[in-house]
Formats: sequence, C-alpha cells, structure tokens
Amino acid sequence: MASTQHAAKRFAHPFFVPAPPTQRAPIHGVTRMVDWSKQHLGPLPPIARDGRIALADVIGAEGVKEIVDVGEIRFQALGDSGAGNAHEAELIGDEMATDYRVGAGGLNPAFLFHLGDVVYGPGKDSHYAERF
Repeated sequence: MASTQHAAKRFAHPFFVPAPPTQRAPIHGVTRMVDWSKQHLGPLPPIARDGRIALADVIGAEGVKEIVDVGEIRFQALGDSGAGNAHEAELIGDEMATDYRVGAGGLNPAFLFHLGDVVYGPGKDSHYAERF
C-alpha cells in the first residue's frame, strides 16, 4: 500500500501511508501532513511546558487527590462527534453525563479527551457551536 490514491479510499487522510514522504505522490503539492496543515491551518502554536500539562492544572489538587486515593484514573474519550445534528450530539452528551455521580470523587471521569472530527461537511463555521 505505497500509493496515496489507495490510502485515500481506506484512511481518513491520504498521508497515512507506510511509504516515506520522498516516495509519495504529492497531494496539492505536498507529501507530508505537517506541510498540508501549515498550508491550511496556519502556523502551529509553540509548544509550552515541554508539551506536558499537570492534571492538577486542569482539575485542581483536590481532584488529583481523589484519583490518587482511588488508585486509578477514569476519563471519557470521544471522537467523530460532528456527524448528525445537535439532537444526536445532545443524546450522546446526556448518556456520557450518567458516568458522573455526585460525591463519587475519583470514581468520576476526570476529563474528556476529544479525539477529533467535530464538524463535517460544508458550512462548518455555522455548525460548529451547534454540534460541539
């Protein structure tokens, strides 16, 4: 599977192929995802804190203590949440909310890790708030 044409049918992005960039057919003039991103998304922000963030900076020291006391961390992961309409997204959100229990401390999800693909199709600017 060295062809980006084949990969485009199989994967979400045509740069996800085993062939090194020097052996790929250019897509819109580039062979690496980072170059495509720079063209379409603008400059990447600088990396802060060596790319790390302390959990306490997100949920507070008390939240971290609750997790340490339980001995495990729980979190939610969600991707491809932009399909459908706001009603479907709301149903998913309602279901995810059942993971949270008042007084359960560290047994509750500490955070949501969103894996991407928030809004699809044309008119993304007008649908972003509704779907995310």
